[in-house]
Amino acid sequence: MNGNRNGSTKSLSEQNSCTDMNKKGQTSDMTDDKLDANKTADIEEQLGKLPDFLSDDEKAETKPVIKQEPMGPVLCAADFDRLREVIRHDTYTHCDVHKLERMERNVVCIQCQQLICALCLLNSHQSHDIRSVSSMNEYFNVKGTIEEDVSVLQQEQNNLTVKFAQRKELKKKIESVVKRILEIVQEDTDRTVVMTAIDTLYEMLEKIGRPVLDVQGATGAILARMKEAFTNKLSCQDEDTLEDDDQQAEFDGMLIESAGDVLPVMAKLLGGDIFLPFFRSFLVDLLKRLKETSSVSEKSFAVGTLAETLLACGQVSVNFVDPLYPLFMKMIRDEDEEVRSNSIFALGVLMANSGDKLFSYPFRQTFYHHN
Repeated sequence: MNGNRNGSTKSLSEQNSCTDMNKKGQTSDMTDDKLDANKTADIEEQLGKLPDFLSDDEKAETKPVIKQEPMGPVLCAADFDRLREVIRHDTYTHCDVHKLERMERNVVCIQCQQLICALCLLNSHQSHDIRSVSSMNEYFNVKGTIEEDVSVLQQEQNNLTVKFAQRKELKKKIESVVKRILEIVQEDTDRTVVMTAIDTLYEMLEKIGRPVLDVQGATGAILARMKEAFTNKLSCQDEDTLEDDDQQAEFDGMLIESAGDVLPVMAKLLGGDIFLPFFRSFLVDLLKRLKETSSVSEKSFAVGTLAETLLACGQVSVNFVDPLYPLFMKMIRDEDEEVRSNSIFALGVLMANSGDKLFSYPFRQTFYHHN
């Protein structure tokens, strides 16, 4: 009885084991069927329903079998370009494979790089990367726009590269010329050559502007050379030259006038606040040329240079009201018409930039006092 009971127990265990395995198998089959159904639903959702002319049996026969096939190789840009041409020329034409059904090729197989119909997808393009024609056209439109933008940016980059190279070369040339000019002004003994060099420097400052001062040490060197010209300390102003005194004085006057032309443009480029301390230094030299014994040309030059420099300095000119306002009021009574004209202009510039500072100077009283 024990043996029968044991045998009976073993038989029940085997039966239970078989039952569990059957349940697991059924569960697995149900899971696979559910996955297949979901995959089929996704495909049908992409393609739409199967053609109405198919019978229920034919639709059942064309039910896709889901296979886990590996994806094809990644397409390169040239592949997508070829695919774009295919879509452009062959979209919505009848499928060559399913001629009898007259199926339109309205979807794209990315993997095979061709247009296919719904039946092709269900038969031979399962597990492939499938896209609608509209989505591919949208992709190509966006891609084309991006490519155009990238092309424009590349062209701009090339242009900037060329411009940068040209600007770098121009910067080197400016640096070389400025250094050479300053060297000539300081060392050359020919007044005519030095005067020409200063005039050239003025033209560069006027027409090129700030890049000239961007040369390392140029600002200080330019103002130093102009100061030397005002104080007769340049090599070409050496007193040991063989020229007679009258000719030497005439050339020195012309040289100083050339140097004076540089001051307003330097004030304009640097700004009044930065140029202010330099102007104080040159003011002493200019006032020396406004003495009673000074020539008409010296007076006219000095007043004109002061007026142009004050105009370039702007509102910081208020710092020079005290020394210059009484002087200009005096100079407007000069015997020479040009001196008077320059003095009136200088007085107007000073008044325009002095603000309330001039309130301490009774205009009528001062004016009539000098008259």
